[in-house]
Amino acid sequence: MKVYFTFFLLAICICSCNQSISTEKKVTSFHKEFQKGPLKITIDFSPEKPTIADRIELSLKVETSINYQVKMPEFSDNIGRVFYVYSFFPEPPKVKDKKRIYKHFYTLEALLSGKVTIPPIKILYNKAEQPTKKYTTVVDSIDIEIQAIDLDSQKKGIYDIQSIMPLHKSNFYLFLACVVVGIIFIVFFIKSIKSSPVLKGIEQDLRTPEEIAWERLKELLDKNYVENQKYQEFYFILTMIVRQYIEKKYKIKASGQTAEEFLDDIKKLDIFDAQRKRDFSEFLAATDFVKYAAQDPQEKEVTLVFTAAKKFMNLES
Repeated sequence: MKVYFTFFLLAICICSCNQSISTEKKVTSFHKEFQKGPLKITIDFSPEKPTIADRIELSLKVETSINYQVKMPEFSDNIGRVFYVYSFFPEPPKVKDKKRIYKHFYTLEALLSGKVTIPPIKILYNKAEQPTKKYTTVVDSIDIEIQAIDLDSQKKGIYDIQSIMPLHKSNFYLFLACVVVGIIFIVFFIKSIKSSPVLKGIEQDLRTPEEIAWERLKELLDKNYVENQKYQEFYFILTMIVRQYIEKKYKIKASGQTAEEFLDDIKKLDIFDAQRKRDFSEFLAATDFVKYAAQDPQEKEVTLVFTAAKKFMNLES
């Protein structure tokens, strides 16, 4: 009877812990907004009191009139001096209520404790009808306090090794219940992993880079971006597909870079044969035609990029 009662208490404890974790809300250390000319710049940083051991979430959002276009900053260069960029995700630009919205998301790890400063952030922008005339705005530097992990003031966190403590008989049943719960948890965890869609996604990645790229191109066409004149979204996803193809095909990884930065850097590496170099150059020329067009790309421009991407990835039908 005592065993069942102990198991029951343990189950309640686990459930209550899970509930407290699920209801826990992430707090924001700061939320700052800057109005710089036609640009509204928002920076969010969490958790509230980061330590040297925490992973830190940072987002940078720029909102402006549809009459302006923005080049998001090389922000990773700034934060790379005091933070390690664990992951980086740029959202494609969005248009909503006659406004353009740009977002970058970072997961960071602090390199130093104490007061650290993110240098001023420089953002370039231009009027849509005047793409060659650039304007610059600068966001003030940001001070952040990174807390160190406290150590014992006398022993400095290093203690003598204690002798093995015998298991008290009164705790035997609790130990046994923990072992049983652990075994049950492991069994259910393994079953859930086997049926998980994440695992299925990993299995799909065992296909050739060409097969994966072809599947993603078909998914892109099924979304009808071109038919709905959502050319920016189509172009952004297409360049990401080409980047992922190169990463898998040639075993190259580059964190903290946008797709365009990655493709520009790949051009400098000698990894392609002569034919593939020519196809890659044609693809980059087509993307430049879209990037530096006087206005948003049209159907003929994105069609040109799509054809060049298929040719480079050996997916011509």
